[in-house]
Amino acid sequence: MVRHRFRSSRRLALLAVLAGCASAGPATAASSEDAGAGACASGALCDGHGGLCRTPEPCTATAPCPHALTGIVKGTLSEPLTVPECRTHVRTRPAFDDGAPRLWTDAVNGQPRAACVFKPPGTATSAPRPLLVFLHGSGGSARAIYDHTLLRAKAAGFDLGDGPGFILAADQGRNLPPSASGNPASARHELYDRNFATSPDVRNLDRLIDTLVSEGGVDPRRIYLTGWSNGAFFSQLYALVRHGTPTPGGSRIAAVAVFDGADPLEAPTPQTPGCAYRPYPRSSLPVFIVHRACSIVPCDAAQATSRGAPPGYDVRGWLGLLRTTLGATDVTELLLDHHGAAVDACAVRCPGLEAIVDHIRWPDGRADGSGIDREPEMLRYLAAHPLP
Repeated sequence: MVRHRFRSSRRLALLAVLAGCASAGPATAASSEDAGAGACASGALCDGHGGLCRTPEPCTATAPCPHALTGIVKGTLSEPLTVPECRTHVRTRPAFDDGAPRLWTDAVNGQPRAACVFKPPGTATSAPRPLLVFLHGSGGSARAIYDHTLLRAKAAGFDLGDGPGFILAADQGRNLPPSASGNPASARHELYDRNFATSPDVRNLDRLIDTLVSEGGVDPRRIYLTGWSNGAFFSQLYALVRHGTPTPGGSRIAAVAVFDGADPLEAPTPQTPGCAYRPYPRSSLPVFIVHRACSIVPCDAAQATSRGAPPGYDVRGWLGLLRTTLGATDVTELLLDHHGAAVDACAVRCPGLEAIVDHIRWPDGRADGSGIDREPEMLRYLAAHPLP
C-alpha cells in the first residue's frame, strides 16, 4: 500500500491494521466446548455448527470500542459505521471522485450501511455490465479501491465479459468490537457469524447486490466478488453459499478472485471448536486466490504453525480443501514473492516484518514496486467464469 520505506514501528503497525492484518490472540469470549443446537441457549459462544450464537453489536457513542491501535493511536471507535469518501486521497494514485457514497439503513436492526459505487457510462438495461463487489480488509475502508488498488481505474474500460467497463461497488464494513480470534476492534465484515438467515453482513451484501441488479444494467450471469484479507475471507464465505443459493432478489455469485484470504469456515481459536462451520459444504464456486510466499495470512501449514496463526489461516491448506472436501472443480492459485514475481514455493523463512509488509501490498505492481500488475489476471479469471 506504500512505496516508501517504513520509518517507525508505529507507522508499520498502523498500515498493518488498515490493510486488515490477522493475528492470533486470546479470544475475547470463549467456550472450550460448544455442542449441539442447544449450546446457544446455555450461554456458549458458538452453536456447534455454523459459528457465533450472536453477531457482535457495532461500536457506538454509548458503547465505544477500544481503538484498534491502543497505545499507538489514542481514541476509540464510537460510531457503528464510518461513512467512506468515494474519491482518491493518495496523490500517487489516479484521481477519481465518484461523489457521495450510497447510504441505507438495515431494515432489521436499523444500523447504517454504505458503499461506493461506480457505473461506467452507457450502462443500461439494454447494455448490461458485469458487477464486481470489493470487500476491504479489517480496519480498512471502501475507499481502498481508490487509494490502494487500480480497480477503479480499470472499471471504465476493462472487458469483464460484456465489452468495455464494469460496475464496481465497494462495501463499507461496520465498526465492530474485537473479534472472537482476538483481533482488535475495527471496520470489518464478521467472519464467524455464518447464519445466512440472520447475519447483518450477509443481509447487507444481499441488499447491495439486489438493489444494483434491480436498477437495471447488471448482467446477472456476471456478478463477482473480490476482497483483501478479512474481505477475502468473507467474500469466499458469502460466495460459497450464494453461488448455488440465490439472494432474496434471485442473484447468484458467479466466481471470486481474492488476495490473501484462506479458510472462512474454521474456528477463531483452537479452544473454540464449536465455532467452526461443520460439515464443510459442497460447492462448485470458481475461486482464484492471489497470495504471498510470506504473509501474516500464512502461505502454508509450516508458516501457520510457526506464526501461531488462528485455525484456517493456511492458504495452501484451504486450496486443498476447496479441491477435495468442498468439491470445487476450478481453483487457481497465484503465489507471489516479496518482489512481486510468481513463484512455486512458500517461503521457508518468513520474518514478522516481511510478513506484514507483504500482506499490506495489494498485487497491482505499485505497492511492491514490481511494476507487474496482477489485477488483469484476477479480472480475466472472473470474466472466464460466468454463470451457465
